Order: sequence, then C-alpha cells, then structure tokens
Amino acid sequence: MSALIKYDQARQALAACRNVDDIKDIRDKSEAMRLYAKQANDTELEQWAAEIKLRAQRAIGEISAGIAKQSGGFGIVPSGGKHKAEVLADAGISTSTANRYEKLATIPLADVEALIAKHKDAGKPVSAKAVLATLAKPAPAPTTAAAAPAKSPEPPALNEDAPDFSTLAAGAHQVSEFAHAGDYPDNDDTPDFLDLLRAEEAKVAALEAENAALQERIKFLGDSDQAARIEALALERDAMMSLSATRFDDFIKANKKVVDYTKLLDKMRKAAGVEKYSDILSCITPISKEA
Repeated sequence: MSALIKYDQARQALAACRNVDDIKDIRDKSEAMRLYAKQANDTELEQWAAEIKLRAQRAIGEISAGIAKQSGGFGIVPSGGKHKAEVLADAGISTSTANRYEKLATIPLADVEALIAKHKDAGKPVSAKAVLATLAKPAPAPTTAAAAPAKSPEPPALNEDAPDFSTLAAGAHQVSEFAHAGDYPDNDDTPDFLDLLRAEEAKVAALEAENAALQERIKFLGDSDQAARIEALALERDAMMSLSATRFDDFIKANKKVVDYTKLLDKMRKAAGVEKYSDILSCITPISKEA
C-alpha cells in the first residue's frame, strides 16, 4: 500500500470521526507511522503522518472546546452526557494537553493549511509545536485596573490541610521515556509488565483528570460571592475536599506502581543487553519440559 493511499485513508477516517476516543486513536496511529517513517528515512510518509497527527490534534481541540461551551462552567453537558474531565480521562488525554489542542483549534484552518504547505515545500514534517509557535496569538497585555468591585461576603476559610495538587505535576511524569515513545509491541507475546504498566498509566491519567475537576469545583466553592449560598456551598466544598484527598492518595499509589514497573523493566532490559523493551522477550530461553 502506497504512502498516498494510507494518507487518503487516514484523512477520510479523521473526517468521519465525531468523538475524542476515535480521533485520539488516529492521532496515536499517525504518530506511530511517523516514527516508523522517520526510522526508515521515508521523508514523504513522515510528512504525511505528521500532517494527519496535527489535524487529529486540532480536531480533538475543537471537540474539547465545544464541551466546555456547553458545560455551564463545570464541564457538564446538558444532554446528560459525561462532563469534560470524564471525556478527557476516558480518552487518556490530560487537561494540559486538551488546553493546548484547544489553542490549536482557535487558529484559522486556512492559516494552518498554509503552514502545512510551507513545511511540505521545505521537506520538513509539520507539528503542533511549530503551528503554535508560528501562528498562535500572544497573550493580551494586561489592561488598566478597573474600579474595585463591591466587597462580597467572605467565604469560609479553606482547609489548610487540603492536599496541594500543584506538586503532582512532576510525579505524574516520572515514567520512563519509552512509555511516550511508542515502544509497545502489539503482539500476543507482550510481557505482563508492559500490560501492568499500561493499566497503571491509564489509571494515573484518569485520576489526574478527576483531581483537576475536583480542584476546579473546590476553587469555585471557595471563591463564590453569592452570600445566600455560601453556607450550603461550604458543606459541599468540604465534601469535595475529602474526596479530593482520597483521590490524591489513589494517585500517589498508582503513580508509584508506574515508576516501579518502569524501573523493573529497565533492569530487565540492561540485564538482557538490549536497547528496547520489546526485545526483552526474545532474550528469554524457555525451559524445556522433561518427557
């Protein structure tokens, strides 16, 4: 199958997708194809795969931004569907990645197409990073401070013992580079440790998204200026904090498993004398059974 046929099929599949999960699947497959093409020195296929990946990232941003517009402020879809954090968690997309894709979606398609063509002419693969660096509008300069609004009733003080989720960013990404480099063999002989690592990574992503949603809700409850609701909201806020603390513990445990599995795989790879984790299995000699 020629690169052009693969490219056309991917474009058609992407155009037919209407949900984040399917589009993310195209994004991941395009990235795998891009890495393969790069290793094989197939520059044409690498450029096309990079383009499909970029289009998928932008499509995810459009859908993610649409969920936010329908959410009423907390990612709740009026039709009764899942809220934004759940949609992103189910697809394995972090809130920071979704925000970057949404920013990508704000750039006019005509401008993106022009930059894609420019990269093709230069023989270079395009990327979301290049698009954002070239076309994204800079943040607006701060305006003159407006008159201070009337002072609203003070909300109840926040619990100082509540966990600080800003410290999770570093821990959440302590997995080895192979987890993000596509070094996952897709055959039935995949070592069990890779399956365990995949499961724990998915759990970490889901907990990260849930923690972000909880913190957003807690912030709203703490900053609310509606005096009539302050007392009732304080009770809900405390309940959210309790749940948030529980999820914090779950997050730490899941992330520790990811790190432990990665370290074990690193040791196995070094002991086997191979570069890739997918080559570990080939170095294991089965023990023959006696008749």
